[in-house]
Amino acid sequence: MKCGKRSGVAGIVVLAGLMWTAVFSGAAGAAEEAFKEFICRDDHFTVSVPSEWVSSEGAGDSAVTRECGVDLRGPQNADGAYVSVAVIYYAPDHGRFKSSEDFIRVNADADDPLKIAGESVTPVAPTKIAGRDAAQFERKTFLFLPLYSVDQKKIPMSERLIVVKGEKGFYLLKYSSPEDLAEQYLPIFKRIIGSFSPKS
Repeated sequence: MKCGKRSGVAGIVVLAGLMWTAVFSGAAGAAEEAFKEFICRDDHFTVSVPSEWVSSEGAGDSAVTRECGVDLRGPQNADGAYVSVAVIYYAPDHGRFKSSEDFIRVNADADDPLKIAGESVTPVAPTKIAGRDAAQFERKTFLFLPLYSVDQKKIPMSERLIVVKGEKGFYLLKYSSPEDLAEQYLPIFKRIIGSFSPKS
């Protein structure tokens, strides 16, 4: 009987050790991520992106919207919500947003009547990115999963948006993550920001 009790305690200790190992391995994985260079169409910008993340290059690239860039999808949490990053160039003749101010006005509206209950947005703050004038703000929003299900879970999401002025048009660097992974993978986004080199 005593032997059985010792085995149970040992099992708990081993399980706890495995859990902590998983946590620290995840944090180390975020710090040690391998990167590769992405060059936007027509050389609008270059940026370093995680090599192993799923990428959709030429994101939004069309004659109608007049935007191009890359969408990146990283790890997901237990609910199936992914960490993602987008780096997009918006041309001055964009189909919807005519300027960086126009984009900010639409996306940083704290009084948007269409926002989901519980959503929030921080005040817009000035900053500098790659020597360019920029503005940043954060949003707390929600993702409903599984998609197209009548029994969806409301998953808290954290977003950070940086809008960078261009000589022609503007750029968006966006970080989106389920809240339980937001801090862990934020260093990846910061490294992407540090490598961003606008050309337009």
